[in-house]
Amino acid sequence: MRQTPTTNWTSPEPNKLPPKPPTLRPKLPVEILDVVFSFLSIESLRSLLLTNSFISALSLRRLYHTVVLNRPHSIINFFKTVLANEALPPLVRGIDINMSKSTPISNFYFLFHNVLQQTKGLVSLSLDLPKGHAPFWMFEGCTFKLRQFSTSMYCRRPLANYLETQDSIVDLTLRGYQTDTMFFLPFIDPVPPSMLLPPAMRFTLSPEALPRLKYFNAVHADAYVIQAVVQGRPVECVSIPLFPDMSIASLDALCMSTMPLRRLSVISFDPSAPDFLFEALAKRFDQLEALHLVMLMAEYNQELLEQSGELLSHFKRLKYITFMAASSTPPVHPFPPPTNHPLSIGAILNPVSSSTTPDVDSMNDIQDSQDMAASTSQTSSLSSPVSVEPGDADEADIAKQWHRACPTLKTIILPKGKVWFQNAQDGPSSAGSNGGGSPSGPMPSDEDHDSGMDTMDMGPVEEPEWSVL
Repeated sequence: MRQTPTTNWTSPEPNKLPPKPPTLRPKLPVEILDVVFSFLSIESLRSLLLTNSFISALSLRRLYHTVVLNRPHSIINFFKTVLANEALPPLVRGIDINMSKSTPISNFYFLFHNVLQQTKGLVSLSLDLPKGHAPFWMFEGCTFKLRQFSTSMYCRRPLANYLETQDSIVDLTLRGYQTDTMFFLPFIDPVPPSMLLPPAMRFTLSPEALPRLKYFNAVHADAYVIQAVVQGRPVECVSIPLFPDMSIASLDALCMSTMPLRRLSVISFDPSAPDFLFEALAKRFDQLEALHLVMLMAEYNQELLEQSGELLSHFKRLKYITFMAASSTPPVHPFPPPTNHPLSIGAILNPVSSSTTPDVDSMNDIQDSQDMAASTSQTSSLSSPVSVEPGDADEADIAKQWHRACPTLKTIILPKGKVWFQNAQDGPSSAGSNGGGSPSGPMPSDEDHDSGMDTMDMGPVEEPEWSVL
């Protein structure tokens, strides 16, 4: 009898399964890929456009998410590309245009107007235009709701009218002047620039405008504009200028916020600011967590810094403080060692870094340095004390005095530009290594060397250690 063959129904071994064809789509979720792509450069994103359709779509979305342009040719090409492709306008979330060094004509603004009408999902807009250019008609017919807005247009009634239509703005930056007189002679006219305008042209906001405003930055605004923006709104983080005869009025305007200030940056053009500024701030803003003071037209001395420390006791939550000004007694630099005679370590002191006068844009670098120092917690003991340069020892004493007056302080930047931070552990420590000791404290980055900040330590002291970044 013929035997019927049986079929083997057992599954093959796992190691003998046929390999799956490679997939062109990554296994990571789209949200994670989008975050990864956000760290790529523009050149890398452009190269990814040539890959498969999935990767190309992600890179295209990230490439047009936030557009930052400052050359007229590139700006016009961007406008034409967006208008020629219907799939691109919905991808744009942020536009940063800088035309301050050019002279755009009406055709440029008409083209820009068409782009703004198409980018309905826009949430961030920064416009740096030539002085005197204020084409507010560009916003007619636009339906986007901004959360961040920055402009160099005049702080006058037309700008206020537009801000009243944007109730979702959280971050506002006004870089424009109020009048042409303020541009040429900002410190001579005793009358506030806003008061020189006719009443119909003054910057005035309705009480219902900007109900969500939290961050306010002003570059040339006087006390009148500051009050118009801050009064009755939940502003918590502010950066303002102080002009002669208007400093106290500007600080009083900040008190009109419905929320206590947490962060305050001040660029002072008032020569008399050292006589009253610390006391005025301590009495008005005791809930501050970060305070940055830059005095461009005033000098400081050791006595002023010591007296200011007593006023810091009014602050209850202050963690970061910056004080930058020109010294009334410039430091004397020691001679550098001869290059043909080797010297032992510590035989001669390094030159003390000279103090510089920061500009308005330096406040971002100062804040980055403080955030980096505050995020560092690793410290270690040294086998021998660290030499402190003459001048730096004075700043070390000031840092200790300020911390005694305000125990919540964690990071201090003083006029020499060094970042003093409190170590997380007791005992002497340093931001570098010494005598075979292991590195400790925040290690200096390339940005720190570019900004002229030296790396050193105060040496062993009895109270909590303060090192310098």
